[in-house]
Amino acid sequence: MKMSQLTNILTLITILGIAVITSGCLTIVENTSSGTNEEIIPISTVTIIATDTNINPILTPTMSTEENGGGLSDPVLSETVTDWWGIIKTSETGSQFDDYFERRDLGQPISFGIDSLDPIIKAQIEELRDSGKTVHLYGTIVSNAPDVNGSQILVDQIEVSDGAGGLIPPGTSEPISNWWGVIKSNPPGAQFDDYFERQDLGQIICFGIDSSDPVVKEQIIALRDSGTIVHLFGTLISNVPDFNGSQILVDLIE
Repeated sequence: MKMSQLTNILTLITILGIAVITSGCLTIVENTSSGTNEEIIPISTVTIIATDTNINPILTPTMSTEENGGGLSDPVLSETVTDWWGIIKTSETGSQFDDYFERRDLGQPISFGIDSLDPIIKAQIEELRDSGKTVHLYGTIVSNAPDVNGSQILVDQIEVSDGAGGLIPPGTSEPISNWWGVIKSNPPGAQFDDYFERQDLGQIICFGIDSSDPVVKEQIIALRDSGTIVHLFGTLISNVPDFNGSQILVDLIE
């Protein structure tokens, strides 16, 4: 073996030994007019490059990268509450939450958490628990919230009825915007052919569904039992002959 080859092998072994001893770090020394700066560069891979046996090997550091984890939190959805009526009840003993609002103007009782940022209204809510009085709420409903059924009504105003309440007048309506869920068929022999299962309030709520637009009507039929999430825009009509006494007249499906 030639002396030059032996020298190159010994040099290579020495360099590899230094790379191991430095525990995966290279020190780059930069001479400046003000002195010597040292920069430590982490190395995940050391590549030996030698194109000629007479040239000393070169260490090429491969820089390691770290990706930040994490993900998006669940969206908090909200919509305006206008004249939702029902009663305020105390939750069962041992429940995580102290009370809830039982909405009764949709032909089926639907429960929501209830609270207020106004201390006066907050005290009013507590006073009305289990009173049996019909209350009309105005404010904002927040979905995906830590309250009853994953939703909470933040009340801005409460109106109390004199009586215990009753059915709302037939044909009472309110606009709907971006209610989302799925369209399903009713079982054979049911009075109504299909219904909309709303899923954006933390609990499943079912409504009849139809449209006065023939194109949208065909779209509703095509989407039955498809499992496709749809977003509805239109009008909710209460106390009508449809599923659960209510019907969404759809103007637009997304």
